[in-house]
This record gives sequence, C-alpha cells and structure tokens, in this order.
Amino acid sequence: MIVGNIAALSCGATICLPSEGFSAKATLEAVEKYKLTTLYGVPTMYIEYIKEKEISNRDTSSLRKGIIAGALAPRPLMEAIMGKLNVHEISNGYGMTETSPLTVMSHPDDTFERKVDTVGDVMDHVEIKIVDSEGRAVPYGTPGEYWARGYPTMIGYWGDKEKTLETKGLDGWVRSGDIATMDETGYVRIVGRIKDMIIRGGENIYPKEIEDFLLGQDSNIENVQCFGVPDEKFGEEICVWIKRKDMTKEFAKEKVREYCHKKIAHYKMPKYVVCVEDIPMTVTGKPQKFRMRDIMAEELKNPQKFQEYMIR
Repeated sequence: MIVGNIAALSCGATICLPSEGFSAKATLEAVEKYKLTTLYGVPTMYIEYIKEKEISNRDTSSLRKGIIAGALAPRPLMEAIMGKLNVHEISNGYGMTETSPLTVMSHPDDTFERKVDTVGDVMDHVEIKIVDSEGRAVPYGTPGEYWARGYPTMIGYWGDKEKTLETKGLDGWVRSGDIATMDETGYVRIVGRIKDMIIRGGENIYPKEIEDFLLGQDSNIENVQCFGVPDEKFGEEICVWIKRKDMTKEFAKEKVREYCHKKIAHYKMPKYVVCVEDIPMTVTGKPQKFRMRDIMAEELKNPQKFQEYMIR
C-alpha cells in the first residue's frame, strides 16, 4: 500500500513492497521512476506527498487514480491532490479495522462535490444504516451513528467477548462510534466521532464543520483541529489548534474571529485559538483529539495562557 522497496522481475513487471516506515520522498521517487499510476494513503500522507512535490518537483504526471481514507479529508486537500499530484480519479472511502476496512466508497467518476462532501455509497454485499441512540434508523439527512453489516465485518476481538458485544451485536451490526448522515441517493457524509462531539450550552457542535470552514481562511494553514475543553458556564467551549505550512509566517489568531463573524453561528465560534508546530497523531496518521484536550485542559489553568489563547 505504501510504496517502499521496488523490485523488477525478470519478466519485466514491477512490484512494490511495503517499507518499514512511511516516506513521502521515497514514494514520489518511485512514482517518477516507475511511472506509477495509483496512490493510496490517509490525509496526513497526502499532505506529505504534496509538500514533497513542492520541494522536489518530482514528475507525478503518470498518476491517475488514488484512494484516501482513514480520516476525514478536507476540501482544500482534495483540490491539491487533484491539482498538484494529478490524481484526478480519487476515491474517498470510509470504514474501520473492524470492517476490514471499507464499507462505503465514492466512485472515480463521481462529481467533485460528492468526493469532498461524502465518503461514497455502500459497497457490494454490505448493509449500512444510520441510527439514533436506540438503534432506530433516522430520516435522510439526520445525524446518527453509522452501523455496518456484511462479509467484511470482524468475527470479534481476540479473547474479549465482552468488548466484542459492545461493538458487534448478536444481529451482526458493527457500531462505528462515528456520527454520519445519508442522503436520498445513499451517499454518506461523516460528521465526526461521537466522543469528539462538542456540547456547548446544550448545542451539539461537530468539529469537522469548523475545521473545514477555517481551512479556507488562509492558504498557509496546513491543518486545523477542533475539540472541546471544559468550561464552567457552558460545560464545554471550542478550542482550535492551527498548524501552518510555513512556520516563519505570522498568523494573527484575532483574524479567526473576523473570519467567523456573521459566517457561522455564534455558538460555533472558537473561544480559544492556538498555533502549534505539531498535531498529535496515531501511527496511521489519525489526529488524537483526546491528547489535545488533555494538554489544553492543563494549559488553561494558567491565567496567562488563558488570556493568550482566548479570542472572544
């Protein structure tokens, strides 16, 4: 899946073997040398591909197809994948380890809007549904938990029947823990993780909406992560971490307030904005919001930091 070691067979064919670690540099070198046509990765990997392309100017004109999955892909990233890497037939997929791994996926010839706003429709021989807290299917366009059933789903967690029953019911439905919506054509949009949803003064706030909105503010913004932090009055408040592409360029966090003014609902406006050098990630490139929350909860106990980060 990740291009690493390349070997030429005696018959003239080329095979790609996984390397011990991810390297955008090695990947694009292989793309240029062997005229590879397809690229896979999570959003973090594609960000690194694009940065490497800008540095090395490797020839990626042979690329046509690709799959992006593992985390939510924002619109500016999808535009860059198509425009800078030449991966026009990009497909967005969604799944989990417990479903081996994808259960919905967009089609290469889908419209751009569908590719960036959805993760596609259900794959063959798989069932999906969006349900409320009681397991009842919700109407089209209504947020609920994403469930899947079919041949890709796991038998269970090794040696842990109790945990298995929490995730996969006796009826075979695997509960994802993700909030999603489905439109009338069956296309699915992932809103976020249930545990990542921010509840501010009784209002449900989905971080992805704010992240996608703020990514359009400045071309120097590489990554935005939105999460909730404890607040005595509202229960939770909105905090945003921003990682810049060029760290030497100044970023006035007050501009976030100006950018949000009258463009999003007041209760969705971040209270705290922090410019960071790194975003905590898993080994597979998924942001660890729980670590961000823990770090900020401690930081905000300091009155000086509290004033420094607050924008409203």
